[in-house]
This record gives sequence, structure tokens and C-alpha cells, in this order.
Amino acid sequence: MPTIKEKITHIFLGDFIGKGIGFITSIYLARVLGTEAFGIITIALSYAGYCAWASDMGLSTIGSREIAKPVDQRNYNSKQVLLAKFMLGILISLLGFAIIEFLNLSNEEKKIFQLYTLSIIPISLILEWHYNGLQRYGTVAISRVLTSSVYLILAVIFIHSATDIEKVPLFFIAGLIASAVFLGLINLKQPILKLPFGDFGQLKKLYHNGFQVGIGSFFTNMMQYLPPIIIGWFLTASDAGLYGAAMRMILAAMIIDRIFVQLLLPNLSSQWVVNRDLAIENMQYTSTWLIVIGTSLSIGIAISAPFIIDLFYGLEYAESTVLLSTLCIFLFLTFLNSLSAFGLVAIGRDHEFLKSTLLAGAVALILYVGAGFSKNLTLIVAMVSVAELIFVIASLYYFKKYVKISIIHPIIFTISLGIGLYYLSTLVSMPPLVEGFIAAIVMVPILWLVRVLDHDHFNWFKSKILR
Repeated sequence: MPTIKEKITHIFLGDFIGKGIGFITSIYLARVLGTEAFGIITIALSYAGYCAWASDMGLSTIGSREIAKPVDQRNYNSKQVLLAKFMLGILISLLGFAIIEFLNLSNEEKKIFQLYTLSIIPISLILEWHYNGLQRYGTVAISRVLTSSVYLILAVIFIHSATDIEKVPLFFIAGLIASAVFLGLINLKQPILKLPFGDFGQLKKLYHNGFQVGIGSFFTNMMQYLPPIIIGWFLTASDAGLYGAAMRMILAAMIIDRIFVQLLLPNLSSQWVVNRDLAIENMQYTSTWLIVIGTSLSIGIAISAPFIIDLFYGLEYAESTVLLSTLCIFLFLTFLNSLSAFGLVAIGRDHEFLKSTLLAGAVALILYVGAGFSKNLTLIVAMVSVAELIFVIASLYYFKKYVKISIIHPIIFTISLGIGLYYLSTLVSMPPLVEGFIAAIVMVPILWLVRVLDHDHFNWFKSKILR
């Protein structure tokens, strides 16, 4: 069994290299397409993201959680999950394809949207959830690198201006197909299609359980997918492109958060069944480190935003600077939300997860639409962070009913310190990158002095991560 250090290395390499390549692809497309065409791609990807959500409906999460359990304690097997995903994927792709015909889009935009909608089919066949449940993160890492590499290579060879925009979704689909084929070939050694299917009553129950997680994830995905659609509807495709550029920097930084989520779901699920006291103890240490790392990362990026945008995107995207700094609040809050929201799913509290996201999602939707009517891009982006805060409060309320951890003290100290460091950066005249780096680094020793971190936290980190 791989150690936690090895698991983290595999997840990090998969995300760092895979998303790093995807990040390079996004920067390349942003530069060669321009803000308007890049904005159309950003909006179309958001639409496809909602279609992907509907085609999954929590089944991947349920699948990973089930596969992480001992065989005799599983409610569903991988074959049932795969077939459920594939059937739902076909239905949603057809439905999504038809809906586009009724949207107020040009013929070129409709074609782009419909091509992205076709990506649902290969997505439904990708077995990442299966290998995440088995904690074979190295296999998943190779799959992600393959997807991103195919996409990048095709984009660089064939896309050189906004006139090539219709090729973008085709190359995106090609990368997904490569991943589906790779994982399918790996699975031939122990083919899940040879597992028993059960009966349709079992399938119905699987859809029902997935629905609870899926509806909740609809609102959590709202943070990523809805803003570009709102911006494109109330403002322009160029504004959506500016937002997309800033958000892609945040998504790149969320690699650390993703490592936590992928480790949390299978590890906490299995540990919760065997030793709840130990699971809670580990969650206490994990929560503190998440808060500290999330704050350091967020404050460093917020201060360095002018340098980052200019370096990666150039003058055409200069207006994305303030958007990136604003979205850093969202970045910090995602660490807290991963702790509580995904924690609820990991311990099997799907109903509580659903309730928390329904409540927060309804409020977030009102905030987004209300901000859209203002036609103020910065205000809409600010609502992304406000909405995420509502999600954090709602999920923490339910999570702390089952997992008794203390997080108020570290949250107050780290947020206060982060605000203070950001304010100080406005009073000194240094290169933004240097200021951001210094602010991120000094967080840890200061938090040590105020006892947010102590020897036990570092010993735990060393024993769990560095062993």
C-alpha cells in the first residue's frame, strides 16, 4: 500500500503536470484568440460543465467512496456505477444538444456549444473515480497528463487566431477520448464489466443516492460555472474572457486543495468506519494546516496579481488584475469548504450535504443574478467570494454536528494576519512578486508565535506527509 507521501506525490504530479499543461493551453488560447473569442470558449466550457454535472449527478463521488470501502461493505460495484454514468451521459448530451437550439446564439456559437456538449460521452467513460477509490493515484496522474498533452499539442499545431475557434472543442474532446482509452486499457487486467450488474432496483437506488450528492454539487459547481454565463449574458464575451483569465489562475492554485479532497474522500471514508476518534483527530490537524496554507497562498497571489496577469496574459488582460485579487478571497474559502462539504460526503452524510448546498446555493443564485443586473464586472466577481462564504457557513454548521473540531481560533488569526499583510503591501513600494512572496512566507512563523501552530502540528505533518 502506498504511503501518504507517495499518494500526495502522485496526486500532485497528476494535477501539477496535467493542470500545468492545461494552464499553458489556456494561456496560449487566451493570447491567440483574444478576449472575445476566449470569452466565448469560457462561457461554452461553463455550459458544458453543467452538462457534465448533470451527466454525473454525484455518481463519481459515490463510486470513489464505495470502492474505498472493503469489498464486503460496498453497496455498489464499479460496473453498476460505470453503466449508470454512461446511460445518464447519453441522455444529458442529447438534451444539452437540443437546448442549445433555443439559446440566443449565433450559428458559430451554437456549433461551439454543441461540440463541447458532445464531450459528455467520453467524460462518462473515464474511470478516474474507480482508481481514486482504489487510491491508485499514479494511474490517474498519467491519465490527466495524457488528456492535457493531447489538447495542448493539437491546439499549438492547429490554432493560431480567432478564426480557428471551432477547432478548440474538437481538440478538447480528443484529449478526453485519449484518457478514456488509456484507463480502459489499464482496466483490462481486472475488467469491471465482468462484475455482476445486480438488478434495476439496485440501479434505481444508486441514482437516488447519487442525486443527493449531485444536487448538492450543482450548487458547489455554481462558483466555477455560473459566473461566466452571467457575465456573458449581462455584459460581453470580452468581459467573460477577462474573468476566465483570472479564474484560471485561481484554478491553478487550487491544486493543493484538490490534493486534500482526493485524499480526504477515500481515507476519511475508510477511517470513519474503523476508528472515528482517530479520524476526528486527523481532521483537526488537517483543518489547521488547510487554513494556514490557504491563507498563505491566497495572500501571496492577491499581492502579486499585477505581475502575474502581465506575465501570463499581457496588456490586453490588464483589467483581470483586480479580478484576480478579488478571487483570492474565494480561493481561501475553497479550502474551508473542502474541509466541511467534502467531509460530509466522506462520512456518508449525503443528506446534510444536500441541505447545506441547497440553502447556500439558493442565496448564491440570487446574489449572482442581482449583481448581473448592475452590469458591474467587479461586483459580479466579488459575489463569487460572498457566495462561497455562504457555502462554507452552511456546510460547517452540519459538519461540526458530527466532527467536533476547533477551527474558529485559527480562522480568526489567519484572516486577520492576511488582511494586515495585504494592507502593509499597499504602503511599501516593492515589486508585487517580491511583496507577495514575502507575505506568503512570513505567515507560518507569525502563526507559530501566536500559537495557531505548535510542535504537535509540525510533528503530525512530518509523520503523515514526510514519512
